[in-house]
Amino acid sequence: MTTPLRNVILVRLVLIGSSSLCAGTQDDGGSSLEVKRRYLLLDFRNNGQHLAASVGEQIEITLGAIVPSQYGEPEISSTAIRAASTALKWPPNPGGPVLIYIFEAVTEGEARVQFPFLDAIRPEVAKQRTFTVTIKVVKPSRKFTTLSEVMQPDQVNSDPWKMAWTSLYNSVVEQSFVPSLPRLTGVEVELVAATPGVQEEDVDMSVANADGQTLAVESKHVPVGQSEHVLFVFPHGGFRIAPGQTYRIGVSSAAFGWKYVSGGYAAGAASLNGQPLLANTRSTFLFRTFGTAATMEDPSDPALGTWILNIAKSRFDPGPAPRSEKRTYEAMPEGIKATIEVTAADGSGFSVTSPPYKQDGKPYALTDDPHTTNDRSVTAHEVTRVGSREYRITNLRAGQVVGHETMVVSKDGMVMTMTPAFTTASGQTQHDVRVFDRQ
Repeated sequence: MTTPLRNVILVRLVLIGSSSLCAGTQDDGGSSLEVKRRYLLLDFRNNGQHLAASVGEQIEITLGAIVPSQYGEPEISSTAIRAASTALKWPPNPGGPVLIYIFEAVTEGEARVQFPFLDAIRPEVAKQRTFTVTIKVVKPSRKFTTLSEVMQPDQVNSDPWKMAWTSLYNSVVEQSFVPSLPRLTGVEVELVAATPGVQEEDVDMSVANADGQTLAVESKHVPVGQSEHVLFVFPHGGFRIAPGQTYRIGVSSAAFGWKYVSGGYAAGAASLNGQPLLANTRSTFLFRTFGTAATMEDPSDPALGTWILNIAKSRFDPGPAPRSEKRTYEAMPEGIKATIEVTAADGSGFSVTSPPYKQDGKPYALTDDPHTTNDRSVTAHEVTRVGSREYRITNLRAGQVVGHETMVVSKDGMVMTMTPAFTTASGQTQHDVRVFDRQ
């Protein structure tokens, strides 16, 4: 049985109150510790494509539908990919829910993932909107942080269960907790089958702050045999929270109950419809939270990562072509850091690491420019992001514009094309097309 996530969300928003309509902060925070995390971010523009992912990579597919139509449960053809959970893009879209389906590439192989579009009135629309993608899972070519490595256990109720549970149907059932890590990456709850004869059912989970502001809403289709530990994974590597502050986990389902104990976890308590679960004693639900102290790569910026120049697909005017070029873009608290390693045509090599810059169209100083290091043609650049995958770069020398570059990342995130055009300090004009492959 499938319960549409949007229906549960609307019920919960009414029960919790209007304050929950305010979204929480979900930026990366200011930690200097950075995690290089790989994401494959897909949407309906990738329908019908064949793509590649590395073992351990998180795959997020964003799909929206207009009420009353919706996408059904994903159909996965092999065990190379497994579903983690489904998140509502927050804050919610008034025109219809936009859902982020989270998967993990677990073993080498190939999997076909299909989302049937459910529209009984318009079968032709249902066929057109069905989403299908084929993903080949390969051995990773470089080390990056996997899903499990950012799921550091934080808060946990470890008291032994003594068979007590409460129904999750048509009630606001919550557990408060106080995190010690600044980024929440996942929540696990311990459930029990509460409705005889039901073999599987949706479980919906939300996280709110002490003021009742909803920060995240997720759903997961759970077989009865797998309900003892139900793990919800947040998209984009989780979201920022404040250690030492109180937050609440809410869970709802038509077929499951949430296990609880008397006493238990000391930094929070269980509640039912805003009141203590047990009138005469403090009680707590069985749960765990996961987090990380690290800042995550922003998956919304497809340029982040490491890129290798594909000389055969590139064009150099006037040349000569370099022997190799490697670019690494990293998200830092103060901006993006670029590290560029070049081996020139004559075999000489150099490496340039730029000071962090922002994509705000303002000038940021450069020590050297990798295209023309010998005559130091470019001393500053201005970077503007003009779309989800396109960037415009203005190169400056002594405050004067000497050239422009366009950088575009392909839809599948695997190819980056740069087209620099500028005049060097010696008066030479360069027009290159540089094609990079993601490492």
